[in-house]
Amino acid sequence: MSEPKEKPKLKNRTIDEMFKKIRESESPESQNETPKVSNQIPETDENEETVVMDESQTDLGEAVTATSDLTPSTCSSSSDFTLSLSSKYEPPYPDIAKLSDIDDLIKQKLLSTKWNDSHLFKFPSRVFGQKQRKLQSSWLQNHPWMRYSVSTDALYCAYCVLFSSKDSKEKSFSKTPVSDWKNLPLIVKRHESSTQHQGCVVSSSEYLRIMENKSSQLPV
Repeated sequence: MSEPKEKPKLKNRTIDEMFKKIRESESPESQNETPKVSNQIPETDENEETVVMDESQTDLGEAVTATSDLTPSTCSSSSDFTLSLSSKYEPPYPDIAKLSDIDDLIKQKLLSTKWNDSHLFKFPSRVFGQKQRKLQSSWLQNHPWMRYSVSTDALYCAYCVLFSSKDSKEKSFSKTPVSDWKNLPLIVKRHESSTQHQGCVVSSSEYLRIMENKSSQLPV
């Protein structure tokens, strides 16, 4: 009679051990280990995203610096960015409309400096009739005597400004800047055929030749 009683005790003890193991597996300590492993995965992903963002930001920063030398503090809007970008490519010679005292250095710059980046400059447009018009950079490339004034958005003739007589009747491109983009072809043709302009072209060439000879004779 004693042996049958022993067997249920053994069975109940085995069941108790099984439940104990299950409770241990569900204990807070075992639960805390799982989140530790899961937290490591997003941490790695975040670091990878940061690296990618840093690289893209570096590339963007280099591109902006290469083209416009701008910083966020200098540009508050897209329009500011455009204006600053265009100012990067302003004429390399002095603004002829603002000159009061012209010395030999300024004369040489006005006569010999070429504006190679004029096609990158954002010329302002104005309404002529019913159309928006602006100066085309091709005019500056095809007519080396032209000088563009940023302050007046107008064209001057460097040769005539520097060497025309004060009592000259031809005042276009010298005393009177030209900004009539609609009739520009006609005005340019008339100016280039004028006796005054042709004489100033000769005077400019002679002036540059003399200045070059002077500079070559200076001691090194």
